[in-house]
Amino acid sequence: MTNVRFDPHAHLYESYSLKKWVDAAIGNLTKDLKEILPVVFIVDREGQDSFARLRKEVPLFGDWEENPDGRSGLITVFAGKLLVVRGVQYVAKEKIEVLGLGVSRRVADGAPASDLIELISEEGGVPCLPWSPGKWLGRRGRLVRQLLESHTPKTLTVGDISMRTFFGPPSPLLRFARGQGYSMLYGTDPLPRKGDEQLVGSFGRAIKKLPEGDLVSAILESLYGGAETLKTCGRRNSALRAALRYFWK
Repeated sequence: MTNVRFDPHAHLYESYSLKKWVDAAIGNLTKDLKEILPVVFIVDREGQDSFARLRKEVPLFGDWEENPDGRSGLITVFAGKLLVVRGVQYVAKEKIEVLGLGVSRRVADGAPASDLIELISEEGGVPCLPWSPGKWLGRRGRLVRQLLESHTPKTLTVGDISMRTFFGPPSPLLRFARGQGYSMLYGTDPLPRKGDEQLVGSFGRAIKKLPEGDLVSAILESLYGGAETLKTCGRRNSALRAALRYFWK
C-alpha cells in the first residue's frame, strides 16, 4: 500500500527553475514524514505542454520515467521521488476556470463550463471548479452555484487555494459546496512570479493506503472521497504573504 500527499493545482511556468520546482515539491510534500509518495498535478494553461519540458530538462539533473499512457511520470533526484500527473486548466466561456485532473487538453478555451466538465469526465479525468479571487462573485458566482446544483459529489470536485488565507476572503459558495458533500481539493495555484515555484506542494491533501497497481487511477478515484478520505497537509498563506503574492507581481 502507498501513502500519498498531493498538490492538485500546480503550474510549471517558463519563468521557474525546474530543479527548484522539483526540490520544493518533494520537500514540501514530504516534510517531517517518511514513507510518503509526493504527487503533483500540473494543470497546464492553453499553449503550455509541461511534459515536453520535463522530458527535455529533467535528465539534466535527475531521472525521468514516463508511463506508457503519457499521463504521468516519475522524477527521481537526490532529494527523492516525485510523481507528476497531467492536468489542464480551461477558461470557460463564462470566464471561470475548470480544471481537468489526469487528462490532457482536448479543446481550446472558451467552451461552456458545463461542456468542459462533461468532456473531462468522458476523458477519464476528474473535473474541478477551483475558487479564484473575484471570479466566484456576481454573475459568475450564480453560474458556479448552478453547476454545483446540477452535478453531484460523484461527478465534480471543488478546489480551494493557499492564497485564500484563514482570514478570508470568505466564500459562501465554498461553504455551500462543503454542505452538499463535495470533495474539497486544496492546492497551491502558484503564480508566474519570482519565488512562487518554492510554494508548490506547500498546501494539499493526503490519502493513506492506496493500492500499488494503477496508482494514478487509484488517486483519481479517491479525489471524490470527501473528508473521510482526504486529509489536509501543509498550510495556507499568511495574510501578508497572500497580499504580496497577489499585488506584487
